[in-house]
Amino acid sequence: MLAGKDKTNTLLIVFGFPASPQIALEQRNLGFMDQRQALTWVTKNIRAFGGDPSKVTVFGESSGGYSVKQLLANPPSPLQFRAAIMQSQALGDQGDGDKSWAALADDLGCNSTTSGISQLECMRSSPADQIRAILNSGTLGFPPAVDNKTNNGNFEAAINAHTVANVPILLGTNADEGTVLTSVMPDSQILLQNFLGNDTHSQALARAAYPHDATEKELKSRIVTDYLYTCTTSAIANVLNDANYKVWRYYFNASFPNTQPFPGAGAWHTSEISLVFGTYPRNYMTTPQQIELSKFMQHSWASFAKDPERGPGWTMIEGGKEDLQVIGANGTSWGQPASIESVEDICSVYSPAIRIGGL
Repeated sequence: MLAGKDKTNTLLIVFGFPASPQIALEQRNLGFMDQRQALTWVTKNIRAFGGDPSKVTVFGESSGGYSVKQLLANPPSPLQFRAAIMQSQALGDQGDGDKSWAALADDLGCNSTTSGISQLECMRSSPADQIRAILNSGTLGFPPAVDNKTNNGNFEAAINAHTVANVPILLGTNADEGTVLTSVMPDSQILLQNFLGNDTHSQALARAAYPHDATEKELKSRIVTDYLYTCTTSAIANVLNDANYKVWRYYFNASFPNTQPFPGAGAWHTSEISLVFGTYPRNYMTTPQQIELSKFMQHSWASFAKDPERGPGWTMIEGGKEDLQVIGANGTSWGQPASIESVEDICSVYSPAIRIGGL
């Protein structure tokens, strides 16, 4: 919470990342600039709430995890945090900002204005509700611009150059990230082509790794989960470890009837958030496992924030046999050490393509 009348908001989609050619590249990532301003506010004001500005941990989920990654890759100076948590951070931000901007401008009638105003002026004068309606009815994506100021186009290169903030990092993914994302994805073969390019051998290996009787929806879900989340996080963790960063990794694999958006969603994308914050529904479907698992996760995340150097309570990634913490699997209400290989056999197929893009 912020004091008095002060508040911080983060601009999203086109409002936060406008891809207008009339806006200078270094001025496009307004959403990231908002986040940095919020960190500055915390640094200046947290003592008034009994806090310590030298003990800030930044963390986020999904696009928030991506934001944390970019804070790490492009750290403010002086550094305003001492640890970072990335939950379900995907490979890059999907979408073509230039094409989406042009399409939105066309829908708003701003591509050929007759009033003498520029396209950008026309867009700025359009009602926000009208813009939101267009965005909600389509699949336009507005990823952050690579400005090398707030957004680095090659995280692996930044790691190897040791320009990534040298702070302890906790990161992880969910077992079934893709189940809630398949409705906006193309079919599985096109997904593999998009991810692996013209490498038909790797495409065949990837397809063979999944059950032959899997439905198209199941197949899309597994491909999205593995490529965009599990294997991307694996690659990031491995490169960070090779560069001697302190990294802890988890794999969330629990599901509960009172948080399932539909039957069979599993440990879907963002489903761990309510357990981390303890905001899951309390009703007749709440289970003892859910209650205790939430306590475990809250304790682990809080332990990491309190003393990042000691970690969340499990083994740091060091190339050992049980460097992964599997959380909530098989009805348990705690984490269990496991080998990283147990959840990422497919990554040997996907990792080369993932690393070409620089993570």
